[in-house]
Amino acid sequence: MPYRIVAIEDNNADVYLLENALKRAGISCEIHPIKDGETARNYIQNPKTVLPDLVVLDLHLPQIDGVELLRHIRQQPSFESVPVIVWSSLSAPQDRTVNLEFQGTHFISKPSSFDGFLELGALIGKVLNTSTLPVARSASA
Repeated sequence: MPYRIVAIEDNNADVYLLENALKRAGISCEIHPIKDGETARNYIQNPKTVLPDLVVLDLHLPQIDGVELLRHIRQQPSFESVPVIVWSSLSAPQDRTVNLEFQGTHFISKPSSFDGFLELGALIGKVLNTSTLPVARSASA
């Protein structure tokens, strides 16, 4: 059964590159993109949400930024053990601090090349393969 990955990212090109990098890394997954912070917050709060195996979260989003979303994710008991990879095209020190404070699994700078996305695919594979969480869990379960 493929992994379920939620990509909270407003840039379609980054989602496309991520998807291709995961395929090249041999990771069977379904990526469900969410383009803005408000839609992501609604997804996180919905008790009928099928929990993902991984969240890839951009810090700089429209409506509600990724910092607030990461805080919100970690306050939801149903998302407590869902790994979150925080990524940003800006590599500001405060972004890394936020990641540590709110327990993102990893913080990475968005790759600037396809080779960088391939490395990201390998990292995501490692995170998914070390996770003990079952695939397609329901928030209400």
